[in-house]
Amino acid sequence: MPIVGHLAENDLNIGDEFREGNVAPGVRNLEFIQIACHEPESFYLGDLPAVEKGLELKGIEKQKLKRKFREPDSLANPAEELFKLTCNVYDKVYGSRAISPHMDLSSKVSDSFKVLISGINGLIKESWLFI
Repeated sequence: MPIVGHLAENDLNIGDEFREGNVAPGVRNLEFIQIACHEPESFYLGDLPAVEKGLELKGIEKQKLKRKFREPDSLANPAEELFKLTCNVYDKVYGSRAISPHMDLSSKVSDSFKVLISGINGLIKESWLFI
């Protein structure tokens, strides 16, 4: 069975030379996984109440009315925007762990976040077929 991988940080595809019919089960699911790995900060910028709660900062949530935070997927560098917004309090590892428990999974702000959640829900529904 072929192994498929993607290192999003380096934008490096591993093992993408497959013949038709020689594709691992679930390979189509990599599309939404790649979205999640590339720039999760756009998800966080789409849920500023979670950023405020997770990082224990005041005044972050009110920024959600600004255009760039209403369309976080259009930002060229969401991580940089999050660093600026939080006065460099945000850290990629600590910040992700602190913010994610507070995120609203039904948020409609980030289109890529909606695709991710939809893909995960699809996987969950598919997995019930095999039980």
